[in-house]
Amino acid sequence: MKKDELTLKSIVQQKFVGEYYPYNLEQKNDEEIDSYINNLVGGLSSIKNLKVEADFNNYGSGYASFVNIFCYKKDGSSTEIIKGHTTINGILLYVCRHAPVAAYGRSQVRRHSHGGSHEFLTTKLIATVPTGEWMEIENRIKEQLENYHFGILSKDYLEEPIDFNISIPTIINEDESYKIFDCFFFWED
Repeated sequence: MKKDELTLKSIVQQKFVGEYYPYNLEQKNDEEIDSYINNLVGGLSSIKNLKVEADFNNYGSGYASFVNIFCYKKDGSSTEIIKGHTTINGILLYVCRHAPVAAYGRSQVRRHSHGGSHEFLTTKLIATVPTGEWMEIENRIKEQLENYHFGILSKDYLEEPIDFNISIPTIINEDESYKIFDCFFFWED
């Protein structure tokens, strides 16, 4: 996707930008987008030895311009449990709700009896995977994204600074200035 001011501003304004259904709808229809992304989640779930957890609920509050999909190994090899605290290493996908694009990187989820926490995807982690044997799973995830016509945005592209005036309603940007990443993947609480 090009660094086009009009396109990026449209995405931040929560308009759909895409050439195929449902991203080519003139009327915004969040249910159609989430249904389409849910089909991707189903495709990801068919990958051998992959457990998939998708958050369509904007972290429980506010609005996220993306669906957060955490993928980890079913066989337990990416999970560690110590004294009731579970740490899961995996791959975090952000799938944009306004354009048919996605980004991924390594991430970690922690769980315990009183709740848990997870990491956000940052530009520093784009296109990384956890240590260990992840290449086959990474390739299968990329195949599924391609099967559903999602472009995978590169780290270099997402790190580019925004060189035009824009206000992005996000609380997850990495610093005071905006990057292209912030246009596609923002969360306002």
